Amino acid sequence: MNPYPNVVHRKIVVPWYETETACIITIGLMMPALLFAIVGVATAIDHTSFQEHIWVPTTLLVLSASIILSISVRLVRRYINRFRNRYLKGFSMEPFNR
Repeated sequence: MNPYPNVVHRKIVVPWYETETACIITIGLMMPALLFAIVGVATAIDHTSFQEHIWVPTTLLVLSASIILSISVRLVRRYINRFRNRYLKGFSMEPFNR
């Protein structure tokens, strides 16, 4: 039996992997992987004996770039929403719609 059946105000619980700190740490850890993949692709292009294995650094490059891009988009959306909520709360376009 629930002692508080009609709780109105609930704090939103954000998972730990959605926090700003975790996103920045993930981007920071993906940057060396991205650089390693770029060096791997360059090395595979330069040496003919490695050209058949170019798919390995290319896959790493695509995966790390997509992770960095998706987390960056998530952070930019979060900053835009925070800006809108903080600074444009009372702003209305009604006077301009006449």
